[in-house]
Amino acid sequence: MEFSSITYKSQFEIVLLGGTARMERAFALLTCMIVAFLGVGFAVAQDIAPDFTLTDIDGVEFSLSDYRNGIVLLNFISCPCRFCVAEIPHLRSLYEEFGEDLTIMSISDSDSVETLREFKQENNIDWIVSRDDIGYTESYDLPFPYHPTIILIDREGVIRYERVGFVDKFVLRSEVIKLLQEFPAVNDVAVSDVRPQRVVMPNNTSTSINVTVENQGNVGVAFNVILHCNLTQIGTQEVILDAGLSTVLTFHWAPTLVGTYTLWAEASQVPGEVNLTNNLFVFGNITAQAFLPADLNYDGIVNVLDFSIVAVAFGCTPEDLDWNEMADLNNDLIINILDISIAATEFGKTV
Repeated sequence: MEFSSITYKSQFEIVLLGGTARMERAFALLTCMIVAFLGVGFAVAQDIAPDFTLTDIDGVEFSLSDYRNGIVLLNFISCPCRFCVAEIPHLRSLYEEFGEDLTIMSISDSDSVETLREFKQENNIDWIVSRDDIGYTESYDLPFPYHPTIILIDREGVIRYERVGFVDKFVLRSEVIKLLQEFPAVNDVAVSDVRPQRVVMPNNTSTSINVTVENQGNVGVAFNVILHCNLTQIGTQEVILDAGLSTVLTFHWAPTLVGTYTLWAEASQVPGEVNLTNNLFVFGNITAQAFLPADLNYDGIVNVLDFSIVAVAFGCTPEDLDWNEMADLNNDLIINILDISIAATEFGKTV
């Protein structure tokens, strides 16, 4: 009897322990379902979002800080998670509505790149999808379980909204609009400099002209830059600039007539741009004069100064550091006595 009592007791404990384990698993599953269905919001300390650098599933490296000055939605996912899949159409609705005003990043710390590629294709995802194989997800100190989790980051890089579990588009849309209204987009492009390579040059000779443009707004924009000579358009270039950045564009121009020309550049107005005073920059005058073959410094006379330019490059070919194409007066790709003789023939001539 004692033996069977012990046996009965042991079996009861085993059944009890087995039932407890099942209950714990069931409770954990129920918790996940409640979190996913209802969503659990947690307090936002308004901290700066931890920066990270990852490579997306297409092999393109990106950083969170690349998207500063815009609204960013981080979407932490796991591909087997049904609620992560159910959330995708809601995110797509935001992506289509807000366009460039909202950047979405779906990030997984558990799925392979191949699984994420299939996930992206099956769900028609157009935004960034990446695997976190470094552990940046942990820096966000998310509660467990955290698939899916939504984090919204404002234009200053501050976390403004966090939510664990499924979130529909209406809630997210409201939060995104709040951030956009709080930090309205400012579009302001400018031309800050026009710099020709030479201000005096022979006609029918090409010169390069550098134009510096800036994005002084807080959102990325695309716009055109047009360079003019008097009322004639020299050329147009399209520019795409993120907020706060500048770039230098190079144009080429060859005046066909002798005379004085005014160079100026303008940036096209971008949507919503109010300040147009800095869209235009006038350099001033550039002079094209009659061509003298040996007037190498373009001062309108062939004299000893031009001979000195030939002398500095004497003996050079295009492979040499001191090569000067202008001093090769007969275009035989070597600067020698023949070029000096041409300069001597032109000596003393003026425009």
